[in-house]
Amino acid sequence: MKNSESNTLATNYQLPATSSIPHINAPNCNSITGVSNSNFVKSFQFLPKEKTDALTKIYAFCRIVDDCVDEPSSREEKQTALDYWKNETLLIHDGTPAHAVTKEIAEVVQRFQIPKDYLLGLVHGCQMDINKSRYQTYIELKDYCYHVAGLVGLICLKIFEYESPTAKKMAVDLGLAFQLTNIMRDIRDDIKLNRVYLPQEDIEKFGYSEEELLNLTDNEAFKELMKLYYSRALEYYKSAFEEFARDKEGKLIAAKVMAKTYFKIFKKMKKQNFPVLRKKVSLNYFEKALIIIPLFFKRSRN
Repeated sequence: MKNSESNTLATNYQLPATSSIPHINAPNCNSITGVSNSNFVKSFQFLPKEKTDALTKIYAFCRIVDDCVDEPSSREEKQTALDYWKNETLLIHDGTPAHAVTKEIAEVVQRFQIPKDYLLGLVHGCQMDINKSRYQTYIELKDYCYHVAGLVGLICLKIFEYESPTAKKMAVDLGLAFQLTNIMRDIRDDIKLNRVYLPQEDIEKFGYSEEELLNLTDNEAFKELMKLYYSRALEYYKSAFEEFARDKEGKLIAAKVMAKTYFKIFKKMKKQNFPVLRKKVSLNYFEKALIIIPLFFKRSRN
């Protein structure tokens, strides 16, 4: 586990007197995931109810810590929100959570034996979004992607109860593929938040500049930068697809749905010559149906 932050429980932690903590009034996990249109949530329908419920609660946890970074207006409010939910995360393993949502998540953690460092690593990844808005090297960016996405893959792997010598590598690689796809697709939205995930060393490698990026300058240098990230993400997708072929029991069906959906978006960006500075590339209803329907019928026959 790459998280170096202290895992010490704040036993005397008290709820801050603030209304800026995302989901502080949520009565349960479903109240958080029920309004989501996420591809992650939609993939759960292929799983048994116990696993669907577990992944729904894990998604709620991911949504909570991510919203701590995006919703509060000031850095101080973001930190206060994340500190509250970090303390609740510590209590999942080392005490009794106070919040109804984290109590539900604790049941999933116990049932599927999800390591403490996986959840705390996700919190650490969100802490990185508070602490920094620029990355100098691809190695730095990969570390960030591991914490906010690779660890999600490892948590899902525990719930899928899938094992193989290469399972963990697949889970991390798929998370990295998803996160790089999101970084490419969401460049415009991230710029509005003053976040530039593309490392400075890669931006400069092609004779491009951060100033051009912030001005949404779409030129050949930018296209070459996107091609580099396309090739990097493609290797991670290939790793995952190789593992899917070894899954004879269909335990990775939800991961397969997510992978096919993200890969379709990924390929569409390339086909359109990476128009990400002008628009957000997404799938329409029929493109999504072409992914889900064949898998649904295949699942029904098994």
